[in-house]
Amino acid sequence: RKLPPGWYTKQMEKFAKEGKIDRAIDVLQVIMLKNDRIRPLPTHYYTLISLISKTGDTRKAFGFYKKMRDFGYEPIPQVFTALFNACSKSIYGKEDGFQRATKLIYTMKANNITPTQITFNAMIKTFGCLGQTEIALHLADQSFKLYKPDDKTFANILMAAAGDEKNGFSLAIGNIPNTGDQIQSRSNQTQAELCLIDAVSSSQQDTSVSSTEANRLTVHPPTANSSQVRNNEFPDVLKPGEILLRVLNMHAVQNKYVRLDMLGGVSGFLARMKIDGITPNVAVFGQLFDIVDTLQEEDYLFSMMEELGISPDIDIISHAMLKRTRRMQPEQAKKLVHLMEEKGIQPNIFIFKYLNYIMCKDGDTMRQFLDDLLANELPLTVHLMDGLMRNTHLTLEDKKYILQLMEQQDIHPTTYFLETLHKVLSVTRERIIVQKEKDIHVPDEEKMFSDFNKFMEEWLKRVPLKK
Repeated sequence: RKLPPGWYTKQMEKFAKEGKIDRAIDVLQVIMLKNDRIRPLPTHYYTLISLISKTGDTRKAFGFYKKMRDFGYEPIPQVFTALFNACSKSIYGKEDGFQRATKLIYTMKANNITPTQITFNAMIKTFGCLGQTEIALHLADQSFKLYKPDDKTFANILMAAAGDEKNGFSLAIGNIPNTGDQIQSRSNQTQAELCLIDAVSSSQQDTSVSSTEANRLTVHPPTANSSQVRNNEFPDVLKPGEILLRVLNMHAVQNKYVRLDMLGGVSGFLARMKIDGITPNVAVFGQLFDIVDTLQEEDYLFSMMEELGISPDIDIISHAMLKRTRRMQPEQAKKLVHLMEEKGIQPNIFIFKYLNYIMCKDGDTMRQFLDDLLANELPLTVHLMDGLMRNTHLTLEDKKYILQLMEQQDIHPTTYFLETLHKVLSVTRERIIVQKEKDIHVPDEEKMFSDFNKFMEEWLKRVPLKK
């Protein structure tokens, strides 16, 4: 029975929503091309590239972009937008995102493709997130020549300005009056929302902007400590006509908490939105979670989201989990797993990575961790297995178990995983050599190394590389 084209698209979206991006890919590569032997339509590639891009896996996203071109399909603007968004959060690092985003711009230029305003906004955001402020602002200039800037344009410009380590905060605040004519033309609600979201963006970076002795002046007495500073009543830089009598030099605002306080603090910030008749959405809460760094503030934001009936997304959860892990609050980090279960949120690769760090302290806890994932029908991915393989708490025997589980669950290694595997062997080999040079004999470790090496060679013959 021939299935309608839309069925395949819906299956991709279904698997992606469940966090099973590999299954979404299989819809095209296995079900369509191999099983049903039908030629994918452009919309199938557009959908799959967009879904992969949301995970930040630039290698896969650009890989399918190339396959789409090989099929003779031309990309639509949404594809370019998705690819730039993937570059902004590449799981392979900022350099990877920068190189791919730069090359993509050259590709568009070579093919005389003019970006839409939505694509321009994605480009500005991408280079801002990657710390390339000058490029981001240059792209904004190009966008202004073609399109009237919208709210997202302003938000992305100020976010990019905040990435400037020398002039971030002052540049971001300075951008608001410079674009006053456009802002004044909007409704009061749009004005308030724009200023609030943009100001949050400008607060994200811990920028240091003083370049001369004059710029070392502070906005508070030199004797005040950080706790005193945060309890002071700060002027509100977002309030129209506010006279900043106590501010000696805006360039000297170096602490992100001080900057947030100058925007009203977390509670004041949300109270300000309420006064203006604006209900914050999940994107606003996401920006606030980026800034705050205490458990109390995080809990307050979660409680406010609950009160407003707003469910946190996976980005908010993973960001909060990372911060709790860094603050050595493992029990608080684990509570976020229960929140995910309660809200029906599927974990991403970052959640698995943090849980691996928190929970897998030896072979027993690792096995329990994996058993729990399987019992709850959570997807085991090659990214998760790569993180476990890198875990220094685990022995080679534990890592042999990882390979066995991958074979049982039909999880195929990537070239990246193989690099990790060989690095594990290399580090172990070097450690044994060093111990021998010190006349320290470690027969058990040598045997374990030999057994693991032999098992891996046979395992590689049975488990093919992921395509």
